[in-house]
Amino acid sequence: MSPQLNRLLFSFIALMSLLASPLPGDNLRVWHDRNGQEIRAILKNVEGNKVLLLKDGKQYLFDVSILSDEDQAYVRAWANRSARSNDGLLALYDFGLAAGSTVKDVSGVEPALDLQIVNAKAVKRSKGSLEISGKTTIRSTKVPTKITKTVKGTGQLAVEAWVRPGNLKQAGPARILTISKDTSNRNFTFGQDGNKYDLRLRTSKTSRNGLPSLASPAKSVTTQLSHLVYSRQRDGKARFFINGKQVAEKNVDGDLKNWDGNYRLALGNEFSNDRAWQGSYHLLAIYGRALSQQEVKRNFEAGAGADTSELLAARKREEGGRLFETRVAPLLAKHCLECHDTGNSKGKLDLSRRVAAFAGGSEGPPIVPGKPDESLLWEVVESNDMPKKRTALTAVEKKVLYDWIKAGAPWTLDYVDAATYVHDSHGPENWVRRLTIAEYVATVKTVTGVEIGADARKLLPPDMRADGFSNTSYNLKVDFKHVEAFAKLAEIIVKRMDVQAFAKRFHNKLTLDKQTRALIEKMGKWVLRSPLEEREVLLYRGITTTMAAAGANFDQAVGSALEAMLQSPRFIYRIEDQRGDGPVDGYEFAVRMSYLYGELRRTKNCTGPPKKGTFPTRTRSRCRFAACWVILVRSSSPSAFSTTGWIWGVSTT
Repeated sequence: MSPQLNRLLFSFIALMSLLASPLPGDNLRVWHDRNGQEIRAILKNVEGNKVLLLKDGKQYLFDVSILSDEDQAYVRAWANRSARSNDGLLALYDFGLAAGSTVKDVSGVEPALDLQIVNAKAVKRSKGSLEISGKTTIRSTKVPTKITKTVKGTGQLAVEAWVRPGNLKQAGPARILTISKDTSNRNFTFGQDGNKYDLRLRTSKTSRNGLPSLASPAKSVTTQLSHLVYSRQRDGKARFFINGKQVAEKNVDGDLKNWDGNYRLALGNEFSNDRAWQGSYHLLAIYGRALSQQEVKRNFEAGAGADTSELLAARKREEGGRLFETRVAPLLAKHCLECHDTGNSKGKLDLSRRVAAFAGGSEGPPIVPGKPDESLLWEVVESNDMPKKRTALTAVEKKVLYDWIKAGAPWTLDYVDAATYVHDSHGPENWVRRLTIAEYVATVKTVTGVEIGADARKLLPPDMRADGFSNTSYNLKVDFKHVEAFAKLAEIIVKRMDVQAFAKRFHNKLTLDKQTRALIEKMGKWVLRSPLEEREVLLYRGITTTMAAAGANFDQAVGSALEAMLQSPRFIYRIEDQRGDGPVDGYEFAVRMSYLYGELRRTKNCTGPPKKGTFPTRTRSRCRFAACWVILVRSSSPSAFSTTGWIWGVSTT
């Protein structure tokens, strides 16, 4: 195995180890100090002006002032996020406007779901609160698609409110918040029914009216400012909290796939205008997931006046960071780095590294964050002066660059490597790319027989640019979300497998003894697309040995080894040795053909080397073309077709 693949494997294992222990931050990133020095570390905690970072297993505590301005802003945003739980947030209303007929959604999640006040005379506004004293409705002008679509997918929901009820006689229930059509049709309603709160959720097992509902205990409503949270898990467990403490719980069975996408969001009344609620709002939040008891408590302790401005700023920085990694970095690699990287800094300008790029060259700094019209980089690109003697940027590419600079020019990679984005070079090094979701689903199906498509699309972050040989760093990197998702998917896959039947394909003796090694070798060769190295055999054999020593049976022990294989970089990555015009190893050739001719990967007839009469005419002609290309140009010998264990993702052995 090459040194690059070894580094990838051990980096992956290191990430898995980090995930095994809870981290308050889970924020692995590149940090910069005032002198431009860089370190990669995890933010663990913020204590006043002190920042605690974890690097290589050691903790470092230092004053926040030594960090760059951008990183100081990130720390402030993180500290604010740690005060309030905002993961999975879909809509947030802090009632920050002191006047007007609009209630702004400040979640930063697009599209914004702003609300309109129907009768402004019935409302009294001040910064941080909105009081309803008469009859009105505060409603969205469009359907809350981002909420409905997410909730239908996750099967989870949490609604949080800081409110002060106007009296204890409101009934119906009176609508504090509702996503509904009228008094009989709803997706969700958060209401007051006298001295109790009433929570109605539509599922496949409840009525269109969300009945039976979850109610709080009698006399749980007061006219004091209160923190209220409804949280429903995927398994149906629904809980209701008042001021950080759970006061009610109920199983609300069924899924949420029957939510009606045409129902809108409203506060203070039903859309039929006959379930009015009076009182004051101080904060409302809607999540596409359940909140834990600890998160509810944390949000309660943050208070009704928790500052949300940093949240919005942080989200904008995150969006800018994603824009850089998925669009801007590839743009720089394609158009700029040939003349402006570390090794060839024309005009003393290096655009491959953050510090050097912002420092600028002989004509000064090229980027003014937040001000594209004052940025030299934008000026020369917009006028087509750059790149010189090459095709100018398209209108779409120019807009990407302009939007990125306007968003503050967040530069989230320590180094932009052109080889990562431009795969037409043939240097003597490995090319590594994570499988797209479609490739992963098809590979799992081929290897295990398990259909995992719906789960994969639900758990894995979406592919930003899944276009084969032009993938961006988003598709190349291993981040925490992907690691967690692949671990969960591996668990799901193995649970759906008949482990003993699968193992019998590779070895007749299904025992946890010295014969297990032979099983691991043959099974690993199939799952990981080429023979295992001795180190890998010992690793997977060690899993079965440890499990057996703990009393596990054959299914449990071998299933655990399979789970580990399905999370391995060798399974979730395509790894190719770029040898220029030299020969290609038989196994590597098979992997290339497997994904290049993805449609053939699932063709039942492609179960071995091409033979006369084996394939349908159309398939046979394509296989013949591939065979000629490989044999004449890329393969060390025609035997590559027959020596490999994988042809188009299907074993020949």
